[in-house]
Amino acid sequence: MASRGRKSAPGKPPRRRLRYGPLPVPAETIEAPYGRGREPLAGLSCGQLTQVVADSDAFKEEIATVCQKLDAARQGRRGPAPAYTALECELVLLYQRVCGLRSYKEARDRLAGDRARDARQLFGLDRARQLHGQRKLTLTAGIPSEATISRHRKRFGERRRRGAYERLARRLVREHLIEFPEMRQEARLTGIDGSKIATHYTCPKYDRDGKLVNAKKVTCRDGGFVPWHAVEEKSGNGYNLVTQHTMSGLPLSWGIGRLHESEAELGRQVVDGDYRRNVQPHLESDAVHVIVGDAAYHSHSFRLTARQVGLVEQAHYVSHAKIERARKSEAKANKVSFAIEGYPNWMVNGHYELRCKCGHSQLSKALSVSGGKATVRTEGRCKNCGSISITSGRWRKAQNPQRFVRCLPADRDQTDWAFGNPLTFHDQIATIYGHKRFGHGEGLHGALVTRFGLLKGKRWFRRIDQARTDVAVVYSVMHALAIEQRRRAAAGAASAASDPPTAQAA
Repeated sequence: MASRGRKSAPGKPPRRRLRYGPLPVPAETIEAPYGRGREPLAGLSCGQLTQVVADSDAFKEEIATVCQKLDAARQGRRGPAPAYTALECELVLLYQRVCGLRSYKEARDRLAGDRARDARQLFGLDRARQLHGQRKLTLTAGIPSEATISRHRKRFGERRRRGAYERLARRLVREHLIEFPEMRQEARLTGIDGSKIATHYTCPKYDRDGKLVNAKKVTCRDGGFVPWHAVEEKSGNGYNLVTQHTMSGLPLSWGIGRLHESEAELGRQVVDGDYRRNVQPHLESDAVHVIVGDAAYHSHSFRLTARQVGLVEQAHYVSHAKIERARKSEAKANKVSFAIEGYPNWMVNGHYELRCKCGHSQLSKALSVSGGKATVRTEGRCKNCGSISITSGRWRKAQNPQRFVRCLPADRDQTDWAFGNPLTFHDQIATIYGHKRFGHGEGLHGALVTRFGLLKGKRWFRRIDQARTDVAVVYSVMHALAIEQRRRAAAGAASAASDPPTAQAA
């Protein structure tokens, strides 16, 4: 399949049309299906959006069912009847996440105001409650207090709540992929990136010898610490959230680890675990899927794992950032030259880009998926220098002199999986994929910061289960709203198509 070519300027040679072949063709324009202004969900209030999530079958079976069990366990106990059901408490916490508020105190103030009148009615909070004791009301009587929500959290249990919402989020991902062909097509091109979830608490710090140096100050034992001299986006106390997402900002698989742990290793675990179990079985088995990451994912173990689940990885050793250090690295890699065993007229530079001695070669991509695994090959031909075929995963580097040689069975652990991958630094299609990932991948990060408040500032997370719960809640909201948006859009299109022409004109 080919993309449309653009008209070239007068006096310049015409631009060649890009041929994607088996690679996914990115959409020209991409909008997040869960966006606030996306029709037909545009204009819905936060209360109505919360009710959309609560009305889904997945929420009823994964969350509401647990809430019913919590209420049943409280029946028959001495004392006054509970003023709120567990589901009512859970709905106001869900409302907090939909609104992007950082604390339940903010959510309670919002619910008690004029802008949330519809939310109070939808959640069943627009009625007076029987008060026990002499508590003085300062807000609307129907809104649960902070103490009530705190007791509800304890009854639900931290791990039980985390497990329930993670099941909900991953179930919604599966339902989204199964129901909508456009979602399966969208999942052919994904990005992967890490985001810091900062915490107010103090995490363990280790010296270069692996010795704990702040044992008496640790208040968040399963978090991580990156020294402050690192980049601001990665330094401090907290956790690292790695998400594999579509270009429209919909998460497919994810994982959370300590902030100082290897992002490439955490990404490998995400692909090998969550993606393999919950996403890959619902995609086209013979289609080529691409995952795009930054230089942090230039890891042979990550590349190998991606190939084993049918993904062709794009992760460049040199950064594309417009800074002096990156430009110097690019220029240095351009000058490097490696010989190739068995091909005396061909060589490869530091970006692993093939070229022949005369400089008139033509390169092509040979990509396929069989048995759920991806095969990646770069082919070249030149009428002066002959032809070449490099299959990724069958070559390794050798020294004295520096060159690429074929891997023997005993050398498989030294395989260089980047060699032979045609999505190189200067490849046009790889450049387009990179622009799409940066624009919309960072858009996902922005939504998690500004709309949902998940990554905004420091959070009061003392344990990783708290972070995993909030991530699962937000990702559940994203998919539930996206599914509803696509259902309503499809229903509207079907209704418009079935109306007679006279009615449409009227």
